[in-house]
Amino acid sequence: MTYRGTIGVGGTAATAINPTTHYPQMSNQKVDVSVGDTFLVVSAINYNGTSVPVNSLLIARGTEDPDTGYITSDLTYDIVQSTQNVDTTYTFQATSDGLYLQPKTGGTAGELSFVAGTAADDAIGITFTASDAGSAGSVVTNGKQTVTISHKDVQRNDPAKQTVTGTRASNTAAGQTTIPVVTGVTSDSKGHVKAVSITDYTISDTNAKITGNETTATGYTKSGKNVGIIKNQLTTTYGDGSDSNTSSYEAISSESLTITVDNANTISTTNNDTVAGLNIEMVWGSFGS
Repeated sequence: MTYRGTIGVGGTAATAINPTTHYPQMSNQKVDVSVGDTFLVVSAINYNGTSVPVNSLLIARGTEDPDTGYITSDLTYDIVQSTQNVDTTYTFQATSDGLYLQPKTGGTAGELSFVAGTAADDAIGITFTASDAGSAGSVVTNGKQTVTISHKDVQRNDPAKQTVTGTRASNTAAGQTTIPVVTGVTSDSKGHVKAVSITDYTISDTNAKITGNETTATGYTKSGKNVGIIKNQLTTTYGDGSDSNTSSYEAISSESLTITVDNANTISTTNNDTVAGLNIEMVWGSFGS
């Protein structure tokens, strides 16, 4: 092989390759070559529709004229392609919704965007913090863009808070307590709870309470007998306000004694409550002489 020099813009041996004849040319003038002539590419050149990168070698081959020693037909080149230097240094450029990946040589190698859901049942929120990457649009070497993914607020339709109360105003009033009970939960297709259904259940006080105890006395004559009746009536009031009366009776009868009602007697209980009563007397008759 014979090294002829460089080829490309500013080349010492040639500045380009003729696209038709494939001969090297210097300022549009043909450069004769022999088998084994070698050229170093100093700027990317086009050969046979292919771009040959810098630092590659072109080695000529073909059919030589035995008299001149130059190739006269079938001119082609073997290409020893150089390893291209790849830029592996990248920087982040912060954007309003993500970041650009920029190589050292400029331009944009890629873009990463984060977008939060906008539907009513989307519950993912995304926020950006410039952090070391500076403000949006700035280029920062070795910077970072902080992305925070969190659960955003979800619209809920829960009923208003209720207070549980239960009162009994008097002995004749029904006591009731209303309790809110969860009867169902509404969720969306992603499993988020959207609403809680509540139904009021009312519990009534059905306990019974003694609200009255009354005693009365009556007296009369029947079938030649004097009769006295003592009636005791017990009144019970239920939680719904209704009353129930239960009565018991005691009877006294006599053929020789008088029995009359005496509600004004001085008889009283241990609590000094005056009670209804009967007056039983022996009536003396007259005796003949």
